[in-house]
Amino acid sequence: MAHDKEISLTPGTWGPDAERWISQALQTATPDDIKYQVEHQGARLFYVQHQGSIKGAFVLRVDQHQDRAEGVIVAGAGNVPGVDLMAVCIPAIESIFVNCQSVRYHTAKPAVARKMHRLGYIAAEIISIKRIAP
Repeated sequence: MAHDKEISLTPGTWGPDAERWISQALQTATPDDIKYQVEHQGARLFYVQHQGSIKGAFVLRVDQHQDRAEGVIVAGAGNVPGVDLMAVCIPAIESIFVNCQSVRYHTAKPAVARKMHRLGYIAAEIISIKRIAP
């Protein structure tokens, strides 16, 4: 069984591993949408590593509002058998958001919302999308 002490989060650059892991997290965005945020809009990519191999990836950004900064978990996925990566990674992610007054994430996966609720996150909105152009 893996131990959470063996998990490390390291900044990285976009590549095939990011594409593979981030693709698993997306519902409406594309990997190219997320890559664009990383390469052109200041979002940061991190890799989840275990025993020297990449076991996941996530992307973070900070949205600056008039009176506050808000951390955004843009997308993330990973898998280390025997480790609850959300329980391990979310506190580490929160600590990356220095000077942010809140942290936000979006998901279309009810299981993710339930796990995040157990970590202190509460539903704040419902987002709906209607495609109007081909």
